[in-house]
Amino acid sequence: MITISLVFESLPTAQQISLTKLFLEKVGRPVSRDEIALAIWGSQVEAKYSDWAIDKAVSRLRNNLQSKNYKLI
Repeated sequence: MITISLVFESLPTAQQISLTKLFLEKVGRPVSRDEIALAIWGSQVEAKYSDWAIDKAVSRLRNNLQSKNYKLI
């Protein structure tokens, strides 16, 4: 079993919580843009899909997880 402790710098948004859950379910495995889009937009994925929006959502999550104690890669 892997134990992961996450500390957010600010209260995470619903989108960040969904992405975090997805990434924790897929630890050590690649996650496709389609999987990320489904986690972000759910049933509205067809109408809302955007590579730019996916990049921004992941970037915002990474920035919220930044810490002086570790570095995200």
